[in-house]
Formats: sequence, C-alpha cells, structure tokens
Amino acid sequence: MTYETGATTHAANDLVLCTLNDGSIYPELTAIVWGLLQSNHRRATVREVVKRVAEQQRKTGSKYPAASITEAADIVTSRILAECCDALVHHWDGSRIVVQGYQWWDKVNGNTYSASSIGIPSRGWAGLRTVHTPFTYGSCWESDAVTHLRAIGFAFPDSVPRSALPIVFADCGYIKRAAMPDGLYIAPQA
Repeated sequence: MTYETGATTHAANDLVLCTLNDGSIYPELTAIVWGLLQSNHRRATVREVVKRVAEQQRKTGSKYPAASITEAADIVTSRILAECCDALVHHWDGSRIVVQGYQWWDKVNGNTYSASSIGIPSRGWAGLRTVHTPFTYGSCWESDAVTHLRAIGFAFPDSVPRSALPIVFADCGYIKRAAMPDGLYIAPQA
C-alpha cells in the first residue's frame, strides 16, 4: 500500500506529514536542500531534521523505526527539491544562463572528470541563483549542464541545437580536485 505522500508504511507517512507541516522547521529544510543544489557541503541533512521530528514525536508516544525515518527523509528531500526546482524555473528572468565548465585530470588513472556551475539570472532574488552539476566522469560538461537544466524543469527542446539555447558556455579549464564543484543529481522529470 502506498500513502498520499508516497510512503510505503504508516509510520513513514506520518513522519513525512509531521515534518512538512511543521512551519518552524520548513525554512531549515528548504535551506538544506538549496545548499545541496548549490553544492554547499552542509553539516545538517534532511535526515537529521526528520530524525529530530521523530524524537519530538516520541514524547507523545509515537515510535519510528530507522527504515521509516530514512524513507521519510527521502520523500521530504524529493518534495522540497521539486519546490526549489520549480522556484528556479519560475523566477528565471529569461536572460542568458551562464554555465562555467570545470575539468580535473586524474593523473593516477589518466581519466578526465568534469562538473559545471550554472548561474540562473532571476527576478525576485538578488542577481544569480547558482546550482552545480554533479562531478562526473568524462569531459562532456556542456551536455551535462543542459541535461541538468532540463531535469530542473527548463523546457529546452531536444531538437534545438545547443548554440540556439539561451545559455552561454564558458570553459574554465582544468582545476584542482578540491576546487571542483559537486552538485546534487536530479532525476529527469517525466
């Protein structure tokens, strides 16, 4: 049985609803997910916040198994991530998106890895909202960036050549591994 939140157990469903409906922690959850999108390596995670909610519920007699906490954290993360992605698309001012590509050469194994930083001009927020693509094998950071933008929700048709998209690509060359951006993988929207 699947509940309205997408949870498979009553405990996970209850925990998702308690977490999402708690207005005092919702800004904290949103900040954590924005941090994940922007590749800020934050100490707090959504799972820790959900676990804190579960501990608060324990005072009222509710007990949640570890599997329910993990499932609830995954559902809460995906829900808030979808809201953040919708906000990126909604607040985009329509001007050119700036993609800066970075590469790293693994000297030991002889492999190239790449990632990119995507600056999305927005209205309603100050300046650019920056997200990062995941650190991946290969040097195809341009197509990875376009795929990432499509997964976020930007409706760029597949048939349009990359040069016709409202995107400026800037190759920043090779940098040290420690300086490579690393973003959150976003599953393509159906």
